[in-house]
Amino acid sequence: MESEKVQVIICGGGSAGLTAAIWLARFNIDFKILERRPGPLEIGQADGVQCRTVEIFENLGISERLLEEAYHVMEGCDGAHSTVRKSLGFKMVGDSSDSVWGVMDVYPVTNFPDIRKKAMLQSKSDGNLMIIPREGDELVRFYIELSGTSARDVTEQDLINKVKRIFHPYDIDIARTVWWSAYVIGQRLADHFTKDHRIFLTGDACHTHSPKAGQGMNVSLQDGFNIGWKMAHVLTGRAPPSVLETYVLERQQTAQQLIEFDRSFSKLFSSEYRKANGITAKHFRDKFVEAGRYTAGMATRYKPSIVTSLEESDNSIASGLTVGMRFPSAPVVRLSDTKPMQLNKNLAADGRWHLLTFCSGDFARKGLHEVAREFGNLIKMFTPAGDPVDKVFSHTLLIKAERKTIEIDQLPEVFFPHTGPYNLRNVHRVFVDDTNPYMLGCGQAFSKYGINAEQGAIVVVRPDLYTARVLSLSQVADLFTFFKGCLSSIG
Repeated sequence: MESEKVQVIICGGGSAGLTAAIWLARFNIDFKILERRPGPLEIGQADGVQCRTVEIFENLGISERLLEEAYHVMEGCDGAHSTVRKSLGFKMVGDSSDSVWGVMDVYPVTNFPDIRKKAMLQSKSDGNLMIIPREGDELVRFYIELSGTSARDVTEQDLINKVKRIFHPYDIDIARTVWWSAYVIGQRLADHFTKDHRIFLTGDACHTHSPKAGQGMNVSLQDGFNIGWKMAHVLTGRAPPSVLETYVLERQQTAQQLIEFDRSFSKLFSSEYRKANGITAKHFRDKFVEAGRYTAGMATRYKPSIVTSLEESDNSIASGLTVGMRFPSAPVVRLSDTKPMQLNKNLAADGRWHLLTFCSGDFARKGLHEVAREFGNLIKMFTPAGDPVDKVFSHTLLIKAERKTIEIDQLPEVFFPHTGPYNLRNVHRVFVDDTNPYMLGCGQAFSKYGINAEQGAIVVVRPDLYTARVLSLSQVADLFTFFKGCLSSIG
């Protein structure tokens, strides 16, 4: 077999591995994915997609393609039984309970009236069953509590028999089972996420938990979304190796929070726990709703690091934003063509840092040139000679003003860079916070972000679309200190 040399080996083609691979491909970094399965699983297993995951698909520019088909570093993305982890001598630390659950994606034939609703059934003697309606009009997922058995001994017929007993007195038959599995609930975390910052574990290779909250594939994908851009920056010389250390800081913390959440959330599904602690249907429902923001993937908050400047940010400048959390979108109106759109549609996951400037109409016309001059110096310091001026930084301007009162020629050129193969002027990165009859919510962006238009703000957004720092317009020079910590200076 002929040897092959690549810069990165990704062990496992799951959500973490594939997402990291997208980042590497965009930076033209050679990599190889090693996958034990001969092809993709067509249905079942990790296919519950949460809100944050959909955002990442859109940020990466692959959401439309997914919808069309909807039917020298190593990354260990090879699942819960990770060979990479075992070869490093790393251990999974945590609980491994005796609680066994089954899961099935089925086409049920039943007279149960709420089969197309998310529901929890609790029988007197046969445990719990959770109903999750799936895509289409008929496919349904069941989570089935099992007891007195081993996961490896469970058969499809065992699950069907259990379903029938729990549904009694309603009738149910299974017309077709498209996928099923049985698992032991275990919340475990790898004792190390990296070896010498050259081998990294991601996804199920470093954290395992129950699948009830639909977090497995989604959290793993975010592992890949986190490490991919950092690895690409380091391998291309754009950032120092210390940036890779923030992957462990951020995702190990997230994994620990996931384990703790899953431990408490899973208990609510246990008949024994519910009876012992007096958990009522109302209590279960309230907890389920309360967990919604977490399970949607919107509650992650990263600690301070060289890529997240929490302590240096003044929360009063943009009280609606939280440094270390995803940058939320808002409806805005594009100045060049009056098109209403979501602001985050302008923030692609293309490896660039995003600098968002918020100001009033008067400041845009009279005071913005000083801020733009500092932006120009920032570009010179961190953008290699010969590269496009927007190679490292993407500049976005949002003005609190009526669209008709602002002219493009009044604004600094840094917001209209000449880029692309034909060196054309890009006029699509300036927006106004003005009303528009074709989209609800336009005109409320400054209010949503908690920004005073007269004071203004500069918001630094990371390549993975997390808020990294918030500054006032007068603090623009402080950007140099921040980026010296996470980018490689050329000057």
